[in-house]
Amino acid sequence: MQAGVVAKDAGSSVVMRDCDASYNGRIGVAALVGGKVEATRCTVQRNMRVGLGAWHRGSKVSIYQCEASDNGATGMTAIESGHVLANACLFKGNSNVGVVAKDLGSVVLLDNCIASHNGRIGVGARAQGRVEAVACSMHHNTQSGVAGKDAGSAILLRRCSLNQNGKYGLSVRERASVEAAECEMLCNRHMGVCVWHAASTVSLRQCAVAHNTNYPMGIRDGATVAWHGAGAAADEHVRAEERGKDSLGSPRASTVPLSGASVCSWACPISPPAMPDIMVPELSQDAEADLDRESLAALDRASLAALFQSKPAPAPACSPRRA
Repeated sequence: MQAGVVAKDAGSSVVMRDCDASYNGRIGVAALVGGKVEATRCTVQRNMRVGLGAWHRGSKVSIYQCEASDNGATGMTAIESGHVLANACLFKGNSNVGVVAKDLGSVVLLDNCIASHNGRIGVGARAQGRVEAVACSMHHNTQSGVAGKDAGSAILLRRCSLNQNGKYGLSVRERASVEAAECEMLCNRHMGVCVWHAASTVSLRQCAVAHNTNYPMGIRDGATVAWHGAGAAADEHVRAEERGKDSLGSPRASTVPLSGASVCSWACPISPPAMPDIMVPELSQDAEADLDRESLAALDRASLAALFQSKPAPAPACSPRRA
C-alpha cells in the first residue's frame, strides 16, 4: 500500500486511538487537500518514506503521545501549507529528519516532544516553512538538533534543549531566522550554534551555549546573532579578529562576546562538514495536480499560546564521552 491511513479533501477526517500504521509503501498517515487526522497513542514506524504528514492548504494532523520512528525519510512532515501539531510525542531514528516544515504557510507546532537519533536533523524548517517548539528536546541527531534553511523560514524555540548532537545544536543558513528563549545548546560535538550567510539571523535570550567540543558559535558571511540575557554561558571566546578568520575558517567573520567555561573532553574532528539539505519526499503526479498554493491567513497567536501550556521536557544529561 502507498499509505496506511489517508484523509483527503475538505470535510474528510480520521480519528485514531491506540493504532499502528507501520510498514506501508510510502506514508503511514496522511492528510491531503484539506483532510484532517487526529491520533492518540499511535505508532507509526518503518514506512518507506514518511511517518505522518499534512499536505496542502487546510490539511491538518494532530497527534498526542504518538511515536514516529525508523521511517525511510521523515518522521512527520508539513508541506504546501499543511499543519501538524504534536504533544508529548517521540520522533526517533528516522533516516533523514525527525520533523520538518516546508513551503509558505506550512506550520509545525511541537509541545513537550523529543526528536532524537535521526539520520540528519531533529527538527527543521525550509522554503518558508515555520516551526514553533516549546519544552522539547532534540538530542543525539547525526547532524543538527534544529536546522533552518532558506529565506522566510522561521523557527521559534522556548525552553528547549538542543544537546549532544553529532555536529551542531542549532544550524541556520541561507537567510533563515531562529528565535530561542530559555534554551540550551550543550555538549554538541562541534558547535552549539552555527550561522551561515548574510541575512541569516539568530536571537538568543537567556540561553546557555556551553560544553560544545570545538566552539560555542560559528558566525560567517555576514550572518547575525543577537545575544540577550545574563543567563548566557559559553565554552570560550570566538576570537576571529585574532585569528584573521572565523571559527569555520572564513575571513570577514562577525564576533560575539562570550563568557568562559569548561569544555567537554570529547575527541571530535575539527573540520565541519557541509550542512546537508533538508530533504522532503515528493508527492505523486496526482497529488501535485491538487496543490493549492495560496498561503494561509495569519496564525491566531492566542490559540498558539493556549496550545503551549506544559512543563519542560527533561533534558539529556551532559555526560562527556570519548569517540
